[in-house]
Amino acid sequence: MVTISGVNQIPQIGDTIRYMNGNSFGFELAGTGPVTAKVWDYSAMMSSGSTYFYYVDPAGTADAALFPTSTIAEGAQGTTGFIYMQAGETWIARKGITGDMTMQYNADSAMLFHFPMTAGDNFECTYTGTLVASGLDLIINDGQVTMQADAQGTITLPNGTVLTDVLNSKKSENIFLLITICSYLST
Repeated sequence: MVTISGVNQIPQIGDTIRYMNGNSFGFELAGTGPVTAKVWDYSAMMSSGSTYFYYVDPAGTADAALFPTSTIAEGAQGTTGFIYMQAGETWIARKGITGDMTMQYNADSAMLFHFPMTAGDNFECTYTGTLVASGLDLIINDGQVTMQADAQGTITLPNGTVLTDVLNSKKSENIFLLITICSYLST
């Protein structure tokens, strides 16, 4: 049974993570074989670009005072602002976002990952907060992060690298916004 801990999963200040965007047309993304011995073969997948994320000390950013409990800030290639997070040994939670929009999560924040994680594990977190975008102040009501670790096995990457003991996880997030519009009429 594959078990993933937070040791190599939770980013650290100074890390850079590069993601390759792949054209998945014609590939079986669910893999083949039973859930405990899946095989994902992406060796012939073509790259359609890449992006990277980098991690810095939040104290060195312009908006650090907005998120005093954050322990790491995530920047993304070609964007302004940061995602502010607080991390422990077995978890990481989002505290807020700055840039084109600003989000502030209430004290419970948005738990993104919780470790250890094994195939068959499910994780869910609900959160509330505020979102400011395009001049609108919106209330985040019942935002939800869901993660499912649904299979384990072996993956072959486009560069030919074969990784064993891989845990496949699916993460989704839904944000429910409450918009209040006030109109003032006078005669």
